[in-house]
Amino acid sequence: MQFKKYFLIYILVTELVCGLQAKSEWDTLYNESVRSYQRGNYTKSSELALAALKVARQNYDSQSSELSDSLNELALNYTALRHYLEAKPLYVRALDINRKLYGKKSSEVATILNNLGGLYIAWGKYDSSLEKYKDALNIRRKILGYEHTEVASVYLAIGNLYYSSENYKSAIKNFENTMEIFKILDVPYNIDYAVLGDKLADSYEMTGKSKKADEVRSRAAKIRDNLKDK
Repeated sequence: MQFKKYFLIYILVTELVCGLQAKSEWDTLYNESVRSYQRGNYTKSSELALAALKVARQNYDSQSSELSDSLNELALNYTALRHYLEAKPLYVRALDINRKLYGKKSSEVATILNNLGGLYIAWGKYDSSLEKYKDALNIRRKILGYEHTEVASVYLAIGNLYYSSENYKSAIKNFENTMEIFKILDVPYNIDYAVLGDKLADSYEMTGKSKKADEVRSRAAKIRDNLKDK
């Protein structure tokens, strides 16, 4: 009996140690993949994300957050590398996991929907992209409210989609929403702010609002000048 008792303890301790080692390995691979992605090294990042996915599949439940995060990270890299066919099923699987883990109207689900929108717009599938962006926007607005940077980022993405498809009236509405949230939150001026201003000015110009276009373009130019002086 004593031997059986100690043997069971040994098994439990061994499983715990192996679990901790797997967690450490996954954390390292995943975090390195994120850093490589942020640096724009998508090939290296995708290799690390693939390795993290392998560890997740071997050591975690099929509905785990580690598996979902690995799938999402790999899909982000495949999108950046224009491997759209490979990216889509990864996002779809991650979306399914997050809906079961966190609920259909969760922030985690909104993140995958937003990323799917990015995939579809890069793929040139504007209708599918708009659908996913709107789903992500509805969830984020319910969870975070209107005045939040993550809500502004979706408005900006939708604005860019309309701008790319030359639907300037709809682009204006979403760009204006983005600008309004930035102002409410006192977001510091940066080059993205200036690019947004240029696109909003172009959209005003294309809809016959020349005066507004000149005003916005002038502000965007001032932002660039101020950034150069820093």
